[in-house]
Amino acid sequence: MLSMCLAVRADHVDENQCYVKLKWKAPDRFKSENGEYRLQVRDSQKNYVPLAANCRTLNDQMECTVPMSTFIGAPVYLRESEPILVKVLPFINF
Repeated sequence: MLSMCLAVRADHVDENQCYVKLKWKAPDRFKSENGEYRLQVRDSQKNYVPLAANCRTLNDQMECTVPMSTFIGAPVYLRESEPILVKVLPFINF
């Protein structure tokens, strides 16, 4: 069974202000009931780890701003040539 997640690509990388902006509109089958999502980023060892981000909703579209330092520091440790791969999972509160 595939996990309920959505792959997101970086919409904008600002080298001057050192952040990555992620944007997505979740398809109906991936929508979170409470509008909250968990982000995970693939680290240098190719494992997915939790990603802290400043997120907001704009016209039914999610947007998250993540400092570049998040990707080069612990626990992600990406190198300059490695892609930034992010998964978005609906937050489910049991």
